[in-house]
Amino acid sequence: MISTKKLATSSVVFNSYMNAYVPHKVHISLWQDEFTKTEPLVFVGELVKEGQVIASDSRKICQIHSPVPGIVENFSVITLPNGKTGPCLTIKTGGSFSFLGKPRKKQKWDFLFPDQLIRNIGEKGVINTFYKSKPLAIDLMQQKLRKENRSIFLRLFDLDPTNQTDSFVAKTYTPQILEAMVILAHIIQPSAVYCLYDKSMNLQEDAAAMNTLFNTVPLHFIPVDILKYPRGGTFDLIQLVKRSVKSVENITISRKDLFIDSVTALSVYEAIVLELPSMTRFVSVCGEAMAENKLFKVRIGTPIKNLLAECGGFCAQPSKIIMNGCIYGSAVNNFDTPITKYTKSITILRKKMFDYIPISPCIRCGNCRKICVADLQPDKIFTYHMKKNQFTQTEIQMTLLCSECRLCNMVCPSRLPLFQTISEIKKNAELRYED
Repeated sequence: MISTKKLATSSVVFNSYMNAYVPHKVHISLWQDEFTKTEPLVFVGELVKEGQVIASDSRKICQIHSPVPGIVENFSVITLPNGKTGPCLTIKTGGSFSFLGKPRKKQKWDFLFPDQLIRNIGEKGVINTFYKSKPLAIDLMQQKLRKENRSIFLRLFDLDPTNQTDSFVAKTYTPQILEAMVILAHIIQPSAVYCLYDKSMNLQEDAAAMNTLFNTVPLHFIPVDILKYPRGGTFDLIQLVKRSVKSVENITISRKDLFIDSVTALSVYEAIVLELPSMTRFVSVCGEAMAENKLFKVRIGTPIKNLLAECGGFCAQPSKIIMNGCIYGSAVNNFDTPITKYTKSITILRKKMFDYIPISPCIRCGNCRKICVADLQPDKIFTYHMKKNQFTQTEIQMTLLCSECRLCNMVCPSRLPLFQTISEIKKNAELRYED
């Protein structure tokens, strides 16, 4: 582990947010997560309402809703926050809003069957942004099909220390997030629930209230030192639970359990309790090239250039636009890139922060081995892979221990794609071996 002070040079702690201006046009990606491709249900020239379903997959578990009222202007291909290009539809804003500015009454949900709740979560377009974004309804259906014991892990801080969105949401909407956990527990009937939170948060009152709601399910609140990295991946959380909970020896926990973050939990609350479609996101905008750092509540489909303008523009020549954190994020080169459901942050780095360093052969410095929290040998794995050498069964299984922290990439002076290589081998290993 290393101190996040060495990593979070571009992160800012936010204590409040502001509502972003409603854009004149929204560019809504038809790929709102990493796995699901939806088909449009509207045509050019059609008048749509705020909250209307405008795209869906065949199973209706990942529906996309119009974040604004208006007219469908065109279909096009655009750069997405994950660095890829994909189809989108453009809506020109106009007309009255159905949800914006109108109070919502809390709805009772405890009489609904689990399958009804899963269907509602899918129809409201909730996705799980814990790591690689995917429809939460799929995760819940998979959990229900599991025969062995299952657990829920809730992460109340950011995976990437250069982000602050999940931490802000956790501190601002704690009661709503914890009620969402009750909903999820009602759906999948877990053996245990683990809430991992920043140890600087005071959750004693909330923990006491939650224990009265979880009558039969063991509930564990586990403080985490977020000044250490890595600490928020699947592997990291499992290890934290094993070290912190004595009774965990009697409960099976694995990477197949349900892992969610605070943003996902808040979306569940809004979908079930407030009956709100997933149409907005909290997005932080910061970086040394920005005139101001701000946290916005923004409509899906808003071009990132709108948010940059609301921050006062640039104070230095920008070099890179990083979406979703400097460690786990992706670089984009288009200011028209729209906000999607998996967008959490925009970081603008100034030009003089970067010197071009080409990829060069491994110099056998050993930095990657020293920093690897799983005690792997990233340089050896990379060399074997490039030479197309045959890996042993044990070596392939060892890659499953990778926490995907990307520290090996960060310390490599040769700029070798160590993490990417291990990740590729790990994908194949996950298909061949059980937990």
